[in-house]
Amino acid sequence: MSRRLSNKYYWILTFIILHFFHYLDYVNYNPTIGGQLSNVIVLLLIVYVLTRKIDISNAVSYKYVLYFMLVPMLSIIPCYLDRGQSLFISFRAFMPSGIWLLYFFLQDKKFNADKVVKVILIIAFLRIGITFVEQFTYPVYYFANRTDIELENGIIREVEIRSGFRRYLISDTFFSMFAIFFYYQKLIERHKKKIIWLILFLIACFGLYMDQSRQFLASTVGSIAILSIFSSKYGLGGKIAFIALIVGIYVGYNFLFSELASKTTEELNDDNIRVASYAFYLFDYWGGPLSIIFGNGLPGSTSDYGIEIQKLETTLHFYRSDVGIVGALNIGGICTVLVFFFYYFKVVRKNWSYMELYQQLFLISALLNIPLIFPITQGTHYKCFWAILLFIIDRTIYKKNTIHK
Repeated sequence: MSRRLSNKYYWILTFIILHFFHYLDYVNYNPTIGGQLSNVIVLLLIVYVLTRKIDISNAVSYKYVLYFMLVPMLSIIPCYLDRGQSLFISFRAFMPSGIWLLYFFLQDKKFNADKVVKVILIIAFLRIGITFVEQFTYPVYYFANRTDIELENGIIREVEIRSGFRRYLISDTFFSMFAIFFYYQKLIERHKKKIIWLILFLIACFGLYMDQSRQFLASTVGSIAILSIFSSKYGLGGKIAFIALIVGIYVGYNFLFSELASKTTEELNDDNIRVASYAFYLFDYWGGPLSIIFGNGLPGSTSDYGIEIQKLETTLHFYRSDVGIVGALNIGGICTVLVFFFYYFKVVRKNWSYMELYQQLFLISALLNIPLIFPITQGTHYKCFWAILLFIIDRTIYKKNTIHK
């Protein structure tokens, strides 16, 4: 019988998550000190992984976790040759990406996957609660990713209001998505706590709606639609739940989504900054042939390359993090993009039937989001979350494989 892991390790995991999510975007978070602490955490993980004999025999994703961390680092070579950024600065830029090693720490300590899921859900509802409370406390707020901004003319641009909600976008929306998918599975399974699951599901949906992120709303509904229509695993119950969701959206459309839909229509024009950013990073911003294969790399803040990227972001608002797969291609090249799809082909496809429904839904939503968000080249908070997600998926696959043998 395996020993029970001390609760202190779950507190350590909670701290790591909150740290890499900037303590849920505390407005007085110090990025310099935070960055240094991130490097310390990564260094400790590196030492831990290198000095331990970790059993990965039942970890089907471990190779790809390493690929997700190391393949983008190949861009250091073209970054040096084409952009003139020193190898040292490039290594420093990639240092926080070592958070992928959190996956191996979780594997080695044999964290209980169900308890890890509970940690994520608690953080998800904490985030939703803070977002809701701060709707009423503005202009006083302490947690926000998007804050008031003082423009050059001295005018304060307030936190955006969309459909009646201020878009603080605390940490990131995928916490709410995770909770939605988790409780959607609970709803369509045979459980006695249906009312509780329904309430938690609706709270998670409300949290997603408060963020007013069109792509996340679309990918959440889209992933549920895809599995409900094409999967027979959950039969009539899943289809009824999905139909109820669609009917609810339709009935409440004018009240809930009219302003959001109008906003989308207004932004679809030739001057859309995101479209221009797509074109720029896809067709124009390249070095030599190696940059196409391995990418342009991550910029350091003090290098000429870093200063150039900063100017593109501040003057033209061309952010590679806003253009999903195109940004990933520009940063990590064809190799980085391919390794992500290989993971789906080699691991996800092969083990699909052993995954929980909520895991399948999250993986589908990630695919639907790649035009705008590419997980393995987004910020370190994405990498932290995905390291944990892949651990949870691997434990589920191992558990169900064991049952079927």
